[in-house]
Amino acid sequence: MGDSLPNVFFPATVQGNVVRFNGPHIGGYASLERLFGGQTAAQIEKAARTLHPECVVLTVKVNFIGPGNVRDPIDYVGTDIPETDFLIFDVWQNEKQIASGKIGRSSDLMQPMISVAPKAKNPLFYPTVTECMRAHKDDSPWTLLTFIANSTLFETRPIDFEHFSFQRDQSEPLVIWFRLRPPFLDLLPKVDGQTVAVMLSDFIVPQPAFINLIRNGSRGDMERCASLNHIVTFHTVDDIDPYGWFLYESSCNSHSMNRFLVETKIFDSKGKSLLCSLQEGVALKEQM
Repeated sequence: MGDSLPNVFFPATVQGNVVRFNGPHIGGYASLERLFGGQTAAQIEKAARTLHPECVVLTVKVNFIGPGNVRDPIDYVGTDIPETDFLIFDVWQNEKQIASGKIGRSSDLMQPMISVAPKAKNPLFYPTVTECMRAHKDDSPWTLLTFIANSTLFETRPIDFEHFSFQRDQSEPLVIWFRLRPPFLDLLPKVDGQTVAVMLSDFIVPQPAFINLIRNGSRGDMERCASLNHIVTFHTVDDIDPYGWFLYESSCNSHSMNRFLVETKIFDSKGKSLLCSLQEGVALKEQM
């Protein structure tokens, strides 16, 4: 995954209204060979700012149409909607459309929105997921947590590991400290905080969905999941530190049939609200 990080942040080519990102790409939760949806959302936002650097991206809406792979180039084809502040993207890989997106933008800087950050101590006060797993005797949830623990994308420090690992029933939101993994920080040229924040909003969406199913006695209804759509609303775009700590708050309180909704808020290390997101997914009983 480390080799794929620069490709997330920097387009390979820009030709007219087509922004191309080369592989390798980042693999997802269900399979490392399947494209991570958070990368798609982040690259739609990045493509919009590449085509229109003078504008501020306010919202990102993504509909996932089909799975992408982590190897081949991805083209983001942008279309301006006349007399509006909207920009439409069609996302293609190997002549197949894998996603569509809609960007809401403005020529003016946005006014920061106020949202109260959850209470949390210094990030380094909390052990990483890997450290918690080593110290924990019950290995029953480890299959679900292995992706997070082994990910080279984000360092993950949950505020409450028992809640995070499904060991304790709790209706409160999931709260976690995240940052880009230290081994790769010095290897990357300057990246931007908006792209990192959008990727993070999608990083562990299955986790709160699993917690909600377990809380309602329906753990067997979800062996894996897939995202259907993802909406991100920025609260600010100024001074987002891509290498700093992000405080992540997420909850899932809605399941209908095999669909679920996950709500997420992301703050910086000082408690400033960066964005909120809403993601709809589908829970599947069979394994990959």
